[in-house]
Amino acid sequence: MGELQELAMSIPLMLNWGAIKEESMQDEELGKIRADLLKNETNHPSNEGETLLYQGRLVMLRTSAHIPQLLQEFQKNTVGGHSGIQKTYGRLATELYWRGMHKGVEEMVARCEVC
Repeated sequence: MGELQELAMSIPLMLNWGAIKEESMQDEELGKIRADLLKNETNHPSNEGETLLYQGRLVMLRTSAHIPQLLQEFQKNTVGGHSGIQKTYGRLATELYWRGMHKGVEEMVARCEVC
């Protein structure tokens, strides 16, 4: 849990990490990845305890209810917000991963009147 607390401090909002972890644990697709890791059938994601990581980043469900909040916070944050697609994506991608993350950032920036 210390790892998740450290992660929470490095991003610009407080999330319910327990809920995100629970989503991950209940998802069938991520469960298969976790099972494959236990069998050493894949080299891409890694499993650190119960936390699924991809290239050192926390893996989230692409359908997570937390994603819109994350996108808004990273896009509109007073520190580095409204920085365009690549910088916003880069800030998110340092800590988090979900399928379709880049597209989500593109869509958010396209809707932003400031950008």
